[in-house]
Amino acid sequence: DKLRGTTFRGIFHAADWLPTFASAVGRAEIVSDAWRRANGLDALDGVDQWQALRSSAEESPVHARDEVLIHLNKWSMHLGGAEMPFNFSSGAVRVGEWKLMVNEHPIPAYKPSHNWTANCTCTNEAGAGTRFLYNVVDDPYESTNLVQTYPGIAKRIERRLLHYYRKARATAYVGA
Repeated sequence: DKLRGTTFRGIFHAADWLPTFASAVGRAEIVSDAWRRANGLDALDGVDQWQALRSSAEESPVHARDEVLIHLNKWSMHLGGAEMPFNFSSGAVRVGEWKLMVNEHPIPAYKPSHNWTANCTCTNEAGAGTRFLYNVVDDPYESTNLVQTYPGIAKRIERRLLHYYRKARATAYVGA
């Protein structure tokens, strides 16, 4: 009841729901890497966020995740699914309060009351060589690109994106 009306400030990914619910009902072992290996199953991408959700900011909550891959386009649909070099792949990753986007076209941010899709400049084409760094805690609308102000942070986070790029595996296409 003490958490009612509070806000979770951690990073939570959709993949975290399964391990979090398993932990909430007392079955965390079924999503552990050891249990999954013993039962011939692959490890999960999600992490257990149950303790983080149950703690409050005043209690110095445990954050189960400090980074999340938002997206990564390693393969080009315009090149028949061919793998693109890292410096041509678009992607975004959040690490702590920072979000880095590479090889993207900027899409204007609007306050929720003004978020009209008629103003969307969405595209499938990446903006080669572009880099955007935002402090999403201080600038939730991502209006100020800080890549020139904090080049070291941008480079460190770009290395994390490269890590995900190297780990990415092609999806097995099963047809329609």
